[in-house]
Amino acid sequence: MSSTNLIKAFVLVKPGHFEWQERPMPRPEPGQALIRTKKVGICGSDIHAYRGRQPSLVTPCILGHEILGEVVEINYLSPQNSPVSIEPGDRVVVDPKIACQNCYACSINRENICENLKTLSVHVDGGLTEYFLAGLEQLYRVPEQVSDQEAVLAEPLSIGAQAIERGRVGRNEQVVILGAGPIGLTTLVLAKEKGARVAMLDLWPNRLAAAKNIGADLVINVNAREEEEVLKQIKEFCSGHGPEVLIDAAAVQKTAKLAIKALARTGRLVVLGMAKPDVWLPYLPILKKELDIIGSRMATNHQFSVVLDFFQRSKWSKILSEQLVTAQYPFRDVQSAIEFSEKHPEKAIKVIIDFESED
Repeated sequence: MSSTNLIKAFVLVKPGHFEWQERPMPRPEPGQALIRTKKVGICGSDIHAYRGRQPSLVTPCILGHEILGEVVEINYLSPQNSPVSIEPGDRVVVDPKIACQNCYACSINRENICENLKTLSVHVDGGLTEYFLAGLEQLYRVPEQVSDQEAVLAEPLSIGAQAIERGRVGRNEQVVILGAGPIGLTTLVLAKEKGARVAMLDLWPNRLAAAKNIGADLVINVNAREEEEVLKQIKEFCSGHGPEVLIDAAAVQKTAKLAIKALARTGRLVVLGMAKPDVWLPYLPILKKELDIIGSRMATNHQFSVVLDFFQRSKWSKILSEQLVTAQYPFRDVQSAIEFSEKHPEKAIKVIIDFESED
């Protein structure tokens, strides 16, 4: 921050065009906190926004919704409702969703599918700036024993936690995950935490290697393989009957078709990736096998508490951060980080912007 009380922000002015801007230091309204940014993860949705493939994007916009920060100032709604769990100086992770609290979904504690949902880095400025504002209800204090490197993964891990809960994954169940990107890998680690056996499919060797190191029981490289060969491997892994749960973190036509064929009778398909509008599912095999088709979007509020508990007690937490985070860039090199993440999937899994690094 400069002596003139201006802060630097990396702004997507329009698809394909970023600008460095200086903006006034924001001041929190009642019910908000001022956060100093520490780390931000680059998400695939940030790349989609950059390339004009995010239809809900409101520009100009500051991207970045996988955020670890430090509370600088709090403007309480009133002295009586001071949230004792959050104080200036605390490290916090940020739930990027902003729900209306008035619609039917909000009334049943499903704010993640709010009818009027807004999210950081799509409708509201995100974290690729030195300081930003967030509602107190969006903040979760990071326990002391959790490292910054782990904590910055809280938001993608919450999405994995939602998928595991929605799919009702249980001990000794056989689970197949399509797509070993960051969300697929967080889902893998939480499925293992539940005691499931997990097979992971992808076409990039680096991501399959990470999956194996995290604990996948089987990895399958689908690059240039015929569907029947892949189905055979899945069936062999699943005692011949297919998985009880299949989580599609890619959500393209090819994976949708494979999922319906692979699932065991009475199996559950969790649609986790952001499906394109033209992805379709065949009704007849769904009917014949009595499959459950389950959507999983972002995360309900309680998943952040689940994730922070996972960071504190799970043997998988450090392994996940070591395998998932493949590169870190200082804030000044954020555009290079986004372009590296986009252009080098054979190297990049999760790229982090470190605001405290000068190198």
